[in-house]
Amino acid sequence: MKKNIWCFGDSWTMGMGSEVEPGSGKIDNEIKNSQEFRKKYENREYSFPSQLQKMLGENFKVHNLGFGGGSNYQIYRRIISIIHNLQDSGFKKGDIAIIGWTSIVREPLLFFKIGEEELVDGSDFSIKAIEKGHGDWYPRWCQQIEPNELKRAAEKSYEDFLLNRLNYDFMHEQVMNYICQIQVIFEYFGVDYLFFNAFENVLSKNCKPYEFIKKEKWVLPDYTLSDYLCDIEPNLDQTLPYSLWEDDKKKVERNNDGPHPNRIGYKFIADLIYKNLEEKKVLLNKKFI
Repeated sequence: MKKNIWCFGDSWTMGMGSEVEPGSGKIDNEIKNSQEFRKKYENREYSFPSQLQKMLGENFKVHNLGFGGGSNYQIYRRIISIIHNLQDSGFKKGDIAIIGWTSIVREPLLFFKIGEEELVDGSDFSIKAIEKGHGDWYPRWCQQIEPNELKRAAEKSYEDFLLNRLNYDFMHEQVMNYICQIQVIFEYFGVDYLFFNAFENVLSKNCKPYEFIKKEKWVLPDYTLSDYLCDIEPNLDQTLPYSLWEDDKKKVERNNDGPHPNRIGYKFIADLIYKNLEEKKVLLNKKFI
């Protein structure tokens, strides 16, 4: 019987950027969003879950449940929905979950509600982008309002939220509470797990839940995979016509709201996760095979 490995997260888990062949330069978004291009790469064979599948072999089934633009709330809800299906196709005792957390400011903002039924997402970007003055990047719920006075009022209220009322500690605490609950539930059901920060650190030592976070279950706690790639990139052969990023010509710096990795970058991530699975005994030295 195959062992299930469930991978959750945002576009970094989904594998966005892996469809770009290294050395081809930046591909225009219009091309990347075309139906023909998406169909060609819809299996995301170079995402880190797919590359992890190749490394682990046929005794494992790696499920990629990442999705572009996902908030931590949506990631959490997707995990919970599988737990609710335990008697059907959900987690089984001995399964492994790998969860990549995303920006804390992507949380649904319930006080920004357009229409009678819709609960809208938060920001489309990260704290790093906000701190660098990208406050004019209005989220989808603002962009979808027909141009009129309501649209401008919504934009003004969003600007006010970013500039005057955004509480980083509160948003860190919210995400860490998701994590604490997931820890308890996984351990109850016998599901082993690894967490990681994709491009923004969701952990804050200023918040009480931090003391309950099991750091030994993290791939590079208090550190991001984005910064990890930035730190190893200078050691690569600089004569190669590509970098570790989807845009070969973009210089990505640590602690930046940068692009996605390319397939080479995702291979480094897959190697890192595989190493953690072994070192943290999550694979149980493969004795179950």
